[in-house]
Amino acid sequence: MGQISRMKLSKRKTSKVWLALNTVASFSALFFALFKGMDGAAIALAGLPPFFYGVYTGVGHMDMRRVLSSVTPTQGPE
Repeated sequence: MGQISRMKLSKRKTSKVWLALNTVASFSALFFALFKGMDGAAIALAGLPPFFYGVYTGVGHMDMRRVLSSVTPTQGPE
């Protein structure tokens, strides 16, 4: 476990910013579509925020698995 704390862990700040911007943009487009009465577009746009969040967390899960699989267990002091 000591190696994980010494490794530089990604904060993923850029992807958090993109997630926030995409979420704001997709909700804005959704509310605009609802305001204009474009029901078909609103239904399609309703799936964007969960899609963006799913991609974000999926990539984070893969990053964590890669970090954990690259750490080799070490022997403690004898």
